[in-house]
Amino acid sequence: MASKSEMDKWLEAAKDGKWPRAFGNMDVGYPQPTEEEHSATVIWLHGLGDVSGWAHVSEYFEMPWVKFLFPNAPEGKVMCGFPQWFSPSALGPSKSHNDHDGLLESAAFISAIILKEKARGIPPGRIVLPADEPIGGIVGLSTWLPSLVDGDGLGQEVAAKTEVLLCHGTRDTTAKFAWGEGAAGSLSELGVNVRFTAYEDMGHGFHDEEMAEVLPDIEDFLREILPETPP
Repeated sequence: MASKSEMDKWLEAAKDGKWPRAFGNMDVGYPQPTEEEHSATVIWLHGLGDVSGWAHVSEYFEMPWVKFLFPNAPEGKVMCGFPQWFSPSALGPSKSHNDHDGLLESAAFISAIILKEKARGIPPGRIVLPADEPIGGIVGLSTWLPSLVDGDGLGQEVAAKTEVLLCHGTRDTTAKFAWGEGAAGSLSELGVNVRFTAYEDMGHGFHDEEMAEVLPDIEDFLREILPETPP
């Protein structure tokens, strides 16, 4: 995993909001919580090359105390013209496929969003997405763990207190099911609390049929780690 010093370099370089790549606009879910209601934040990242927009998903959850943020990645080096958080030379966890700088820059960009939410008074434990301190949780949909992630930069406190839900279709031929299983196993070995949910006969797409099956599991997870009344 990237060291804190590496992340700090990216955050320091971009503290004026100028990133090497041009990140897209931030979409916000609706309805938005009022300032009085807002006690938790979910940061939802789209997939590689995804331009469909996800803000409508927030309506499903009916959690008025949660603000849903949908940042958009910049255009990448592969699939030119399409947004991507990093530009792998090929899909999958192989180290040779990694775009190290792209991953670090995007991680720093998301960390900057988390810092803004903390400045608004949202505790780290009420934020869902990765950070370098314990947060509420992480949800991964049809994804894999880049091989540059190891235990060196992951503190025991972060691992033990951050809940992770990984969801993967058994017929996913884009991000292979075995990659998702491998990610769950690797994170578990690092001491992370991982729940891996397999969906039989589901591929990589996320259309109405898939949403009807997956979103209830995500909602149960979110309601568990982000209850309306903070502990």
